[in-house]
Amino acid sequence: MFRSIGLPELLVLCVIVGPLIVPAIFYLLTLQRALERCSQELRTMGLVLLLNIFAGPVTLVCWILYWVKIAGYARMLAPPLQPIAAGGSGTLG
Repeated sequence: MFRSIGLPELLVLCVIVGPLIVPAIFYLLTLQRALERCSQELRTMGLVLLLNIFAGPVTLVCWILYWVKIAGYARMLAPPLQPIAAGGSGTLG
């Protein structure tokens, strides 16, 4: 039913996920360094981390809604289709 992932699929996955993971890793390293320099009482980042967890999916949903809206505008700006006359030659052009 499921086949194993081959080299082409793995390369595509690395090309897509790689650019997303690298900035996240650097962000987490910077956040860790900043928190290590704070006192123990100030290290409670629960709310910030919770907001960051939901920020990714919310951003994706907003981007999809924007994309759908732009597609609707493109349809509104498109010229109307010309009806095909009955009994035509059947060739394009």
